[in-house]
Amino acid sequence: IPKPKSLFFLSPSPQESDTGLVKGGYLGWKGVGFKDENIEFGVKDGKIDVEDLLEKIKNCEKPVTIYGPPFAFLPFMNYWEDKGKETLIDLSNKARVITTGGWKGVKHDVSKQELKQQISQAFNINSSDIRDGYGSTDIMTMLPECEYHKKHVPFWNHVSIRDPEDTNKELE
Repeated sequence: IPKPKSLFFLSPSPQESDTGLVKGGYLGWKGVGFKDENIEFGVKDGKIDVEDLLEKIKNCEKPVTIYGPPFAFLPFMNYWEDKGKETLIDLSNKARVITTGGWKGVKHDVSKQELKQQISQAFNINSSDIRDGYGSTDIMTMLPECEYHKKHVPFWNHVSIRDPEDTNKELE
């Protein structure tokens, strides 16, 4: 997939939120080349306007990246379930979806695998274009998945396994 021109960040803007996902994610996306004019924040005044976002996604320059915590995709799934298949959009070979963060405090009844399958069907994208990242605000980084859905430590991080009896001692 070519370098994305549009990023739909399913969160409030950094001005509306002080969470690590938003602040760290925003700086991370800026760090890989997204400019403010290419970033659309999906949550305004605490709400996601699914119809507005879908219209913007349909009409944006492709390819597109849709990024947010897993629970932020649930309003899309509910919208498609309520409105029917004619409201689905075809982003085949034109999109990637990246989830990060957890379900903290969110009531849900869908597994990670089910959500990935629903996103794949709803946007008509290959499941290998749906990736999850383990976000760690403690070290302000994300461990991204590859196309095989395995997490990897990025080159800018060093993993150090320590002896619990002597934390000054690094283990192999």
